[in-house]
Amino acid sequence: MSDTGGKVVVVSSPDAMQRLYGLQGPFPSPHAPRETQVALKPASGCGLAVLLAVGLAFVMAGIGWSVMLLMDKGEFWFVWIFVAVFELVGLVIVGVGVAQLLARRKVEPPELVVSVQPLYLGETFTVRLRQPFKGDCQLNGVALKLICREEATYRRGTNTHTDRHEVFTESYPVFGAQHAPAGTVLESEISLQIPEDAMHTFVALRNKILWLLEVHVDIASWPDYREEFQLQVAPRRMESAT
Repeated sequence: MSDTGGKVVVVSSPDAMQRLYGLQGPFPSPHAPRETQVALKPASGCGLAVLLAVGLAFVMAGIGWSVMLLMDKGEFWFVWIFVAVFELVGLVIVGVGVAQLLARRKVEPPELVVSVQPLYLGETFTVRLRQPFKGDCQLNGVALKLICREEATYRRGTNTHTDRHEVFTESYPVFGAQHAPAGTVLESEISLQIPEDAMHTFVALRNKILWLLEVHVDIASWPDYREEFQLQVAPRRMESAT
C-alpha cells in the first residue's frame, strides 16, 4: 500500500508502482517474458572520453586561475590552496583516464553472455566470458565481480551530488596467473547467484539500485583493465494484494 495525498493506494506489482510514481526504466517486472542467452553491453559507454574531458577541464581551469592570480599579484594564500587542490583533482582524473587508455592497448573489450534476462532474486544463472587480448600480457588473474550498487542524487545549495555505495559484492576468480600472448582469447563459463534477500533493479528520479557484472583483468606491471555490464534483476512473482 501507499499513501498519496490522503488516499490509500494498493500497489500490487512493479508495473503499478511504475505508473503511480513515474519511475524511469529499467524496472523489470516479474511477469515479463524472459530472454535466454543474452549478450550484455558495456555500461561505461563513452565514460572514458567524458572522464578525460572533465579532468582536462579541471586542469585548464586551474591554470587559468593561476595566471589571473599572478597577473593580479594575488597574495591570498587560501585562494592559491583552492587552485592547487582544483588542479590536483584534475590531474588525478586525467591519470585514471590515461591508465585506462594504456590498459586498452593490451586488452580487448570482454564479451559476456548471461543465461537469462531479467533475473529473479535468489536465482542461479550462468555467465559465459570471452576475453580477447590484443597485446602481450602477463596476467595476475581475471575475475568476475557481481555488484549491487545504490546511487542517490541530491542537491546541496546550487550543486548536484551523487553518492554511490556498493551494498553487495562477490568476486569470482575466472582465470589464474598466466602469460597471454597477443591474439589470445580466454573463454570460460561460471555460475553465479543473485542473493535471495537483496533489492531488485530500481530506477527513480533520484535513487537507483543497479546490478552489475564487472570484469577485472589484473595485468602485472601494467594498469588493470575493468569493464562493467548492467544486469536486470526482477523481484519474485508477487501476489495481488488482498
